[in-house]
Amino acid sequence: MRSGEFRVLSGASLAVVGLLAFLLVLPTPVKAVNVIGLMGPLVHNSEYLFGWSGGNANALSLGLQGGGSAGVSTGVGLFGAGMNQGWWSAVETNGDWNDNYVVGDLSDDGTDLVNAFFTFDLTGVTGSVTSATFNVQRYFGESQLGRTFQHLSVFDVSTDAAVLNYTEGTSQAIFDDLGSGVSYGAFDVTVDGSLDEILNLSLNGNGVADLNKAIGAGNRYFSIGATLAPSGEVPEPTTLGLLGTAFLGFVALRWRKRRNH
Repeated sequence: MRSGEFRVLSGASLAVVGLLAFLLVLPTPVKAVNVIGLMGPLVHNSEYLFGWSGGNANALSLGLQGGGSAGVSTGVGLFGAGMNQGWWSAVETNGDWNDNYVVGDLSDDGTDLVNAFFTFDLTGVTGSVTSATFNVQRYFGESQLGRTFQHLSVFDVSTDAAVLNYTEGTSQAIFDDLGSGVSYGAFDVTVDGSLDEILNLSLNGNGVADLNKAIGAGNRYFSIGATLAPSGEVPEPTTLGLLGTAFLGFVALRWRKRRNH
């Protein structure tokens, strides 16, 4: 074998080794499992917060100018038999009886996403709000991608409260409303924790300002939406390194072929 041929073979081998190593670390498809937590068994890949939730009301704790305080709840001023909380999806059918406020990805390919909402009755709240803390029960979180945290973002809601709380069917428009608009804050929520734990999430200045606008306008209801960050993953450094090895192998192969010719 001539030395030039040996060098070309070395470049090809390096490329093949790099590609094989990369394929070995690609995520193995996780077998979908049946999980109760929405309306019944669902087949999904478990990237969510607040799974299996419902039955208990959630609250906003308000600090008022002058040192006072007030509390508002999803369990007051009810639109139906359940709490003023729930979820909407563009593809997953919900039922109006469902208090569950799960948020995240219920599919194995990022196509079945749900966003949550919480509606609070502001009756009796007077004065200027200076702070607002969203108190929400954790229930269950999950990440089959291996995340320690899920990134929860909270937004304003423009959908009418009565429409929002009639969670029958699907709605692309409401789903989009709950996961976009004016940001009230973003929070890294640990996946693991006690299901009884109450998370205390402080709304930012936008949330406080909108609360004051709602109170000043005499609005009875104030709603917030919640969504998780997109489920697309950036390759881990190890994966990136293996991609680089494969790429460099092909570069070496092409350079040596050109040199031999």
